[in-house]
Amino acid sequence: MNTIKDIISNNNFEIILGLIIVVLVLFVLSVISQFRISLITKKYNKLVKNTKAETLEDIILKNLRIVDEVRMQLDNIENYCNALDEKLKFCIQKVGFIRYNAFNQLGNDLSFSIALMDENNNGFVITSI
Repeated sequence: MNTIKDIISNNNFEIILGLIIVVLVLFVLSVISQFRISLITKKYNKLVKNTKAETLEDIILKNLRIVDEVRMQLDNIENYCNALDEKLKFCIQKVGFIRYNAFNQLGNDLSFSIALMDENNNGFVITSI
């Protein structure tokens, strides 16, 4: 016990200097921590600004519900577009028109034919002579 007292009394200045250095390092680390906490607090306040939710978890759950609703709407729109694509296969997609002279000695190109077809080349032709 006396040896410890002797060591402390002989190295009193070095021990105090070491403790001061440790206190300064801890103070700097504390200031850095407070700065980081204030930045996180500002970001959190900006995130929850204009919301009535009490916690960040409520905000995240609300946004997840919104994302699920948007996903369901997107699926409905995709199904609707696929149904329209199926219906459009049977609509008129190709049109051909030609004027011609049916009778060489009589008049000009007064005759015509119109061809109307769908995607599978099914359709009809209208002719006027």
